Order: sequence, then structure tokens, then C-alpha cells
Amino acid sequence: MNDNTQENKQTDDVFVLIEMYYPKEDRLEDLIDIAKASANMVQGQPGLIQTKVLRPKSAKGPISNITIWNSQSEFQQFMKSAEVKALLKSETMSNVLAWSIDVQTMMFSQEAGWAI
Repeated sequence: MNDNTQENKQTDDVFVLIEMYYPKEDRLEDLIDIAKASANMVQGQPGLIQTKVLRPKSAKGPISNITIWNSQSEFQQFMKSAEVKALLKSETMSNVLAWSIDVQTMMFSQEAGWAI
């Protein structure tokens, strides 16, 4: 193994959430901005390992927002937080729905992985 590589030894509990936003025409940048703000909002939350916002190579999307958590239970605790409750009622969330053709969410448990 490369000295700069850290293998994930706790793969049993690691939980990955991938949200995909398919933007309406001319709304790609608006949704990228919201995804970046969302990534900043979750920074420092208990159990959060990593977050990524991925820009599509195609103008038709999807924008992907990926969060990796120590466990699904820590993610679920975050989803019960005051910040999330406020976000779900916010104008920002209304805009996400209005500016997207489709929004998809996928949940995974991590089987293996490495990072540099």
C-alpha cells in the first residue's frame, strides 16, 4: 500500500448518501450554488466523514452531492436536527424543487475504499 493512502478499516458501518439534481435549462449554476451551500452547512456535523459536490460534464446534469457518514444512525440523527428541519421548510428547498427536472436520492453502505 502507498504511504499516502489510508485504507478504510471501518467499512461495516460507513453510510453514503448520493443526491442527484437534474437541473432545468439555465439553472445549473443556481443548483451548483445551492449544493455548495449545503456542503458547507453539513461541515462539522457529528459523524460526517466527507462531502463532495460534483459538477456534471454534460449540461443536462445531474449535479451530485455526496456525503459520507460514520454510520446511518449518525446520518439519521443529523436529519432530525433543527438545521435540517429549517432547510426543508426554506425557500432554498423550494428553489431546488422548482429548478430541477428530477431529484434522486440513493443510499449505500460502503463495502471497501481508500483515500490519499
